[in-house]
Amino acid sequence: MASIESILPLTKIIQFDKLRFMHAINFNYSLGSFDNVWPKNENRDLNVQLRNDAQFQVIAPNTEWFKRFPLYSLPTEWNNCGFLQFYDNPTTFHLALKNKLFDDILQEIGLAD
Repeated sequence: MASIESILPLTKIIQFDKLRFMHAINFNYSLGSFDNVWPKNENRDLNVQLRNDAQFQVIAPNTEWFKRFPLYSLPTEWNNCGFLQFYDNPTTFHLALKNKLFDDILQEIGLAD
């Protein structure tokens, strides 16, 4: 049973699940129906190599309301997760992600070192 100190707040749980889902998309262990929903920048037909080739292409939002939709919010969350993108093993990714989210909470309330 988890102690109260190890339970994430709802906003962090949502972020945790978004990133877990995008990890499955990024490392191709998700359902086949999600193939090519979020293309990467490296798959675009450009003659120039981009510095963010490994990131997902994000559709430009027309309104603030659109930013809440999964088509925009999921790849944006993944593109902004930083070093966590390099964890290819799902188990180590989940552990590192949970640790990062708890560290973020500690920083928000001013208890981080």
